[in-house]
Amino acid sequence: MLFGQKYKYIDRPLAGQLIPLDQVSDPGFAQKMMGEGFGVAPEEDIVRAPIAGTLVRTKMAHAFMLTGDADEEILVHIGIDTVNLKGEGFSFLVEADQHVEAGQPIVKFDRESLAQQGYDTSVIVAFSNFEDYKLDTTFLNQGNHVFRYRLK
Repeated sequence: MLFGQKYKYIDRPLAGQLIPLDQVSDPGFAQKMMGEGFGVAPEEDIVRAPIAGTLVRTKMAHAFMLTGDADEEILVHIGIDTVNLKGEGFSFLVEADQHVEAGQPIVKFDRESLAQQGYDTSVIVAFSNFEDYKLDTTFLNQGNHVFRYRLK
């Protein structure tokens, strides 16, 4: 801690194996064009909020953004190239502009169907404005916590 600032955490949004961001199969994410982050090879079909914040929904539920309580911007993207599905196989479980807690279910998706259609089902979490924070990018092994951070 620095000057009483507590660390906050970005959590794994669903059960599965962590993937370093530079190893995900989407070049834009792998080159960190969308921010620092990580991927998860999913073992379930419910994606949860990786932080507490306000849900910014996209038109299609293959992706969503959370604006954290300290103005963090976290993008969660389900699958690679799944925008091509135009929302089919994804459904939001909460309303736009709703405040959610870390771990709260946000999207249900059909992982098996995506895989059968040839899509990479990796779920990617990108911290788009991480430059404003002190971000520890070493994977943590503390329950669902993956990264820790605090304001600079």
